Amino acid sequence: MYPEFSWCPTDYDPRFRPWYSTAATNPKIIVLVIDVSGSMGGYGRIELARDAALAVLDTLTWNDQVGFVLFNSGVRDSYPITACTDANRATMKTWAENKITPLGGTNFIVPLEEAFSMIEASTSSACTKAILFLTDGEADFTEENYLYVAEKSEQNNVVIFTYALGDGKSQQFYFQLKSLRHEY
Repeated sequence: MYPEFSWCPTDYDPRFRPWYSTAATNPKIIVLVIDVSGSMGGYGRIELARDAALAVLDTLTWNDQVGFVLFNSGVRDSYPITACTDANRATMKTWAENKITPLGGTNFIVPLEEAFSMIEASTSSACTKAILFLTDGEADFTEENYLYVAEKSEQNNVVIFTYALGDGKSQQFYFQLKSLRHEY
């Protein structure tokens, strides 16, 4: 009791407990689209992206499904949308730790097309669907590309969250995609 006892453990976070995340949200399909271009190798950005991916995996439960798209000048690698059971989570963590490494240029539209294809191919329609887009760089992203992403987002009821790592980000891209968040 206050003031005699102060309880503030540093290693306990309820957001990483299955009972919290299951009660706080409904089942989700999440595709992490992660920039692994050469510029991500500087200033610890690739480590930030890898740590973010691992943290997202830790918050998901068996009700959720997750996939990965790693991109540079094209889709470098992907992991199919998979149920986030304990065994699958361990496999995905190992995959992410080994595959999220920097190499190559940057192209935004190709990995987003791949993410939408993965979501469209998934069999669960009652889930909340989201794309988590992590990048540090600029890429050619035309008005036509934006309209395509906006249309696919609306068609598939997908929310896109953008995360900028570093200071090389394109403000226009982030503000455009930020406007794609739909209200439910």
